[in-house]
Amino acid sequence: MRTIIRTVAGALAAAGALAAAALPVTPARAADKFPSRPITLIYPFPAGGPIDVHLRVLATQAEKVFGVPVVIDTKPGASATLGPATMAATAKPDGYTISEFSVGIFTVPFIQKTTFDPAKDFTYIIGLASGHLVTLVRADAPWKTWADLAADAKARPGQISWGSTGAGGTTHLAFEQVMLSLGLKFLHVPLRGGAEQMASLLGGHVQVIPTGGLAGQAVDAGQARPLLWLTTTPGTRYQNLPTLRDVGVEPMIDTSFPYGLGGPKGMDPKIVKILHDGFKKAADTPEHARVLKQIESDYRYMSSEDYTAFAQQQIVAYRKFMEAIGIKRKD
Repeated sequence: MRTIIRTVAGALAAAGALAAAALPVTPARAADKFPSRPITLIYPFPAGGPIDVHLRVLATQAEKVFGVPVVIDTKPGASATLGPATMAATAKPDGYTISEFSVGIFTVPFIQKTTFDPAKDFTYIIGLASGHLVTLVRADAPWKTWADLAADAKARPGQISWGSTGAGGTTHLAFEQVMLSLGLKFLHVPLRGGAEQMASLLGGHVQVIPTGGLAGQAVDAGQARPLLWLTTTPGTRYQNLPTLRDVGVEPMIDTSFPYGLGGPKGMDPKIVKILHDGFKKAADTPEHARVLKQIESDYRYMSSEDYTAFAQQQIVAYRKFMEAIGIKRKD
């Protein structure tokens, strides 16, 4: 009889174990095993830019922390919103697909209809860095200082051309802020990315460009001259250049344009914390510090909570700024 009872009890225990194994993995158990396979990190710009260089170094350091590959998936388009928008629409919120977030996710929804809402459709994981844009002219340009250029623009409104990397991007908005604050008018020529922007300046197709990490090479080669920092504080180079505040500009937006990493909405907070902590460790390495210096950017860490709050603030700020510079959404 005791043998029968033990046999029945054993059978029930085995059945219970099988049933437990068949149960779906709960979020808590999924987080315990995360990450167990490669993480895809979407880069939403054309390959080869400064942020691409940054993310590849960061990914290499993050792989050492997570113990799995962090694979860069280049997905440019729509002012750096195609990648995040695709992620929001198709990726599971399991932490295995994340994206770099740049200013476009906050600005493009005020320019045209989008498939995403930056306030509702993303999970903000970690803030990483910010940059320093600079106003650049050719080395043989007649303007030796920003004061020279501003005076000429004042005297000849709309006759001096400037090239941006596209509507709603960092270079466009930073220079629009200057024109708005100082009452200047330049002729805007939208271009397709930083490489075309620099080529257009050096080829004489535009007379002024706002640019970032690509400036150094042209300046060092004697091909271009920097005139004005497009931030309220100076970068590490060109110490004698004025900043926005030096010329009387108090920006409505953060013209250092901080960027970071995020995922689709609905992510398990435990997985968000694992991603945050892992990328924070990667960002605190000497290798990461070196690449930021290389691309003339600053470490701009924000926790998940701070980055989420920052995103909400940016949405409000850009709504007001777009109205101020006369940009209306095209539906």
